[in-house]
Amino acid sequence: SIDEYQWVSACEALINTSIAAQRSGKLELSDKMSNSGDIFAQKIIEKGNLKPYDVRAIAKAYNMANKPQLALDIIAKLPDENMNHWILYRKAEALLALNDSTALDVINEALILAIKDEKAKSHLASYHDLVRQCYEKDGNITQALIEAKNAIDNCDEGKYKRYLEKILLRLKSR
Repeated sequence: SIDEYQWVSACEALINTSIAAQRSGKLELSDKMSNSGDIFAQKIIEKGNLKPYDVRAIAKAYNMANKPQLALDIIAKLPDENMNHWILYRKAEALLALNDSTALDVINEALILAIKDEKAKSHLASYHDLVRQCYEKDGNITQALIEAKNAIDNCDEGKYKRYLEKILLRLKSR
């Protein structure tokens, strides 16, 4: 019942809901939303003629559905001149899920570009948090702590900030 021109928005909304549910510990709801978003991602791909925003939404859906290789595959179809920090973020997220050591380089590149983009200012906390995740996965807790603080410093008040503060406390207790 959702028109074709709204598929990308529907996909993104479902995945954002899935992420929020996951952070709130509502894993069953998160899975349901992620699975629904995955269906839209498939339909968007079938439609063809993917734009950078479409690729970003599809990669986000695949990452949330624990299909990071599919996220990388769809990103690889995008010409280099269309690569931006939003897509690099999703690429780094997929690489991290695959334990690929290049994830840190990719997210750092994305962060540098995002800092220069006025439209990304409200999203810098997420970029810093993904850098933190890369450091933490590598066992570099000192750098992970620095990035956790950077994420909090770049975050508005709300649920996401409280989530980041819990991560910082967890890291400090290690």
